[in-house]
Amino acid sequence: MIGIKRHLKQLTTNLRTCGVVNYTTTEFVQGKTMRWGLAWSFYPGIQLFKSHPDIVGSFSNFSTLLNFESLIHSYLTELQLHALEWLPTTVTEEGAPKVLEVIATENTWSHQRRLRREMERRKREGLQIETVDLESGPSTPKMAKFSTEMNTQDSMMECDTPNGSKTPQVLIHFIIDFVREGADAQLIMRFRDGSLGKDGMNQIMQFLKNRFAMDCKDPSSFVSKILSCST
Repeated sequence: MIGIKRHLKQLTTNLRTCGVVNYTTTEFVQGKTMRWGLAWSFYPGIQLFKSHPDIVGSFSNFSTLLNFESLIHSYLTELQLHALEWLPTTVTEEGAPKVLEVIATENTWSHQRRLRREMERRKREGLQIETVDLESGPSTPKMAKFSTEMNTQDSMMECDTPNGSKTPQVLIHFIIDFVREGADAQLIMRFRDGSLGKDGMNQIMQFLKNRFAMDCKDPSSFVSKILSCST
């Protein structure tokens, strides 16, 4: 049991550093008094975290020539997440799947979807498409409006720390397990915490599927080239 909430984050970070990804947290509330509980297990057969169901995404007919884990990692890297780290597993068998930790403090996946739609619209209308710099922001008026809207939302996602500084609020924090059986590949997202909850995991899963579908249709992408070679 924990009496200060910020200590809960420190302890869960320590668990993940030690390779423990099977843990759960809870809140105890009585009037204005709050306490937090933390439990963990070293046994992979015991699943502690049940507050949100796992999100499973299937990628059928996935070429064995493609490294599934590396491809998903590269897609998530494009989102410029707050944290994207490989975690050690407690399973010691050779060839055990890696576990990927994802922490987002900004909704960058929605940014890309809206910007991509705007660029596609401009392409259909024969307008000049300008390169979008994710750090400095888009240059076209409509894209700038999108960026301003998102930055306004992001600024509302900050919270005060005891020393008065601003720290970003975690929108979504989850763990990804990779499952590969021949030509079929699966992602299993396990929620940890964050204000977006299950909806946030669904959005990111959809982003990954859309991103993979785009690469499959683009003849210039290395994914499309490998898939065409394997058929």
